[in-house]
Amino acid sequence: QATVPGGDKDVNCILLMLVGGPSHLDTFDPKPNAPAEMRGPFKATPTKVPGTQITDIFPETAKHADKFSVIRT
Repeated sequence: QATVPGGDKDVNCILLMLVGGPSHLDTFDPKPNAPAEMRGPFKATPTKVPGTQITDIFPETAKHADKFSVIRT
């Protein structure tokens, strides 16, 4: 936990390092409009954030997408 400069609000950061885990195409970057040979095997589902989709295997995560940031690098 850290304190925001000039404020009293706490800021939290959770880093998910998925080394050896599912690929970005299977989780947070499903690429639903890509050709079948380029996208993952799962369908995309909309989140609470307009224009943002994640894989349909994370329906509860999609409901809380307005509370976290996905950094795609």
